[in-house]
Amino acid sequence: MNLKLLKIKRLEKELSQKQLAKMIGVHELTYSRKERGEREFTRTEIDNLARALDLSNDEVNKIFFDSRITNC
Repeated sequence: MNLKLLKIKRLEKELSQKQLAKMIGVHELTYSRKERGEREFTRTEIDNLARALDLSNDEVNKIFFDSRITNC
């Protein structure tokens, strides 16, 4: 995972961890731990983050999957 890029995208949208946590349906502390890499994001959380941050498929790959997944 590229957590640095995730943080950059969050800050570009001018969202706090608390705001983004609420948008994706997790507790602020849980989100903070995930953004620091202490816990993994679920597929549902990744989908919710992609919508909340308006991420392209390429950006989702770069952030969460180390660019291993290709578009079909």
